[in-house]
Amino acid sequence: MSQYVTKIRTNQGDKQIDYNALANLPMISNPNLLINSDFRKPVNQRGKTTYTSSSDRLYTIDRWSIGRGSLIVNQSSITFNGSSESTTGSRYLSQMWDKNLVGTHTISLYAPSVVGEVYCIVRNRSYTDEDVPFVVSQGYNKFSFDHPIGNFDTVFFRVGQGASIELSWIKLEAGEKATTFVPRLYDEELLLCQRYYVRIGNETSSLYLPGFTHGENSKTNGFPFNLRAIPTINLSNCHIAKTGSNWDALSNSNISNVYNEDQYINVNIDPTEVLDLNYVYYLVVASYMEFDAEIY
Repeated sequence: MSQYVTKIRTNQGDKQIDYNALANLPMISNPNLLINSDFRKPVNQRGKTTYTSSSDRLYTIDRWSIGRGSLIVNQSSITFNGSSESTTGSRYLSQMWDKNLVGTHTISLYAPSVVGEVYCIVRNRSYTDEDVPFVVSQGYNKFSFDHPIGNFDTVFFRVGQGASIELSWIKLEAGEKATTFVPRLYDEELLLCQRYYVRIGNETSSLYLPGFTHGENSKTNGFPFNLRAIPTINLSNCHIAKTGSNWDALSNSNISNVYNEDQYINVNIDPTEVLDLNYVYYLVVASYMEFDAEIY
């Protein structure tokens, strides 16, 4: 019998545990500290299959932004192509978060294709001269690191002029070991993404959102989203309906106030026309509403 054996008492009597046997079990997977990093089926609330940016910080699939290049959502991966134009700024694919990480961490990823010069870089946005770069090659990659200033808040891929990288997944975890990549359930991933960005509606059907309370000349609705900060709201083809008919077209200029309350985002909307309190009103989203609390 192994010397590393102990007993535990259960409702079925004493049971022995052999820790040598436990050591031979498959490694448990550490939590992934990145959001929406299974690119085989990413959350993509904005709904496009191609995103193109000629400058800085365009958000694409949820939580990932690009600069000076294009991102293509493939059937089971994403591809970032760096601009072939000469530019003074970086060509990048990036995820930032709002809480610094400290200590030793490990990045693992799978890249079906890498063309040209591609680096995976860890940085603190306040100290960009202290980047930690790793060369990315085709296939499986693993990097362990301690950030020079002790904490970091950004992971991004920097590509050379005309270079590209195709990614299936990426994982960031605490410690110096790369454990198995285990994707989250899609609904769980969506909830994490909706802390930063929410899109209601699409461009093919209309949504009728009842439940408004209203004052003499304004209407308020609460949206059950626990965003990390007060969002910027964008209205696209929205109007207020009175007894089912289009009554007042809306734009961002009709939003007078946005605030958090009890894990709701409350929006004050001031229509151009004066409300008749004898009617029930609805917010009709003919295209979409965006709630954007991303990091810029």
